[in-house]
Amino acid sequence: MKRQQFLKYVSVLSLTALSGCADYGKKKGGSWLGARAQGPVIDKTDDPILQGLIQTVGTKFKAQQFSDPKTGRILNYSLYTPEHLVRGKKYPLVLFMADASTPGRSIDAAITQGYGALVFAEPDFQSKHPCFVLVPEYSGVTVNDSYERTEEVDMTIRLLESLLKTLPINRRKLFTTGQSMGGMMSMYFMTQFPELFAAGMFVDCHWDPKTYDKLLDDKFIFFAAGKDGSAGQQIQKILNLLREDELPYSAAEWSAKLPEDEQNMLAQELFQRGNPINFIVFTSGSVLPPEGGSEHMYSFDYAYKIGAARDWLLNQQLGAPVKY
Repeated sequence: MKRQQFLKYVSVLSLTALSGCADYGKKKGGSWLGARAQGPVIDKTDDPILQGLIQTVGTKFKAQQFSDPKTGRILNYSLYTPEHLVRGKKYPLVLFMADASTPGRSIDAAITQGYGALVFAEPDFQSKHPCFVLVPEYSGVTVNDSYERTEEVDMTIRLLESLLKTLPINRRKLFTTGQSMGGMMSMYFMTQFPELFAAGMFVDCHWDPKTYDKLLDDKFIFFAAGKDGSAGQQIQKILNLLREDELPYSAAEWSAKLPEDEQNMLAQELFQRGNPINFIVFTSGSVLPPEGGSEHMYSFDYAYKIGAARDWLLNQQLGAPVKY
């Protein structure tokens, strides 16, 4: 689907899209749980950098299957393994989960949809932070805006636990990140499994506000496309809790149209404050192309291309002070 065709679809989608999952069904709370993705996908064939990463990095992910002993179901996933593993050394692992446009498509859909998984496996980043990158490919939409979830959500944790038993993974250096649906899952994981992940990165998403108090002791970065959108409103709810408890945090807003070097500099200044919780809001409208579209869908790649954010994430360690 070419961009102009996509924009015709996205103009409709933007009226019904929720911050966490695009509303592909009529069920209360957003997308039908378990439904194969039916929403439009942004055509990114005219992005030469992304296409280059897909060809050079995406091919290094190995497609595998996890047989869940609890449900008997199969969960497809792809795994990037760092090159030149050193015997006796254990490595971080990044869990990346994509948005609701990918479930039920090809096994590599979550990898090829955008920058999210690829930037953690590209050579420059791996030279600084050699790590495993785990990318599940779900059979259907896993969560909705009523905060319901499918079996595949908890299957993801059991998949991770199985990898911890068989691979040289550092249990104190596990990281969860995702966009939209995947960000919702990351927030759920960090509220339900507080001793599992060292830090998280949430991209334009939300979870049940009743659980936000459980995030206050965590380390994370929360990106939002515009402060008035759904994700921006969720940030405000977390900010209110932080202020009530007089807890430290850092927040900044800038245009996604700024050069990447400048965005990295602004992010570095934010992280240098040394706070465990960080909010970055892209100025309203700045993630959109000239033709317009859905801020929600266009925000993902801008967030993941900020290398300083990925560096901060991988610098953290479970049970240790914040490290910049």
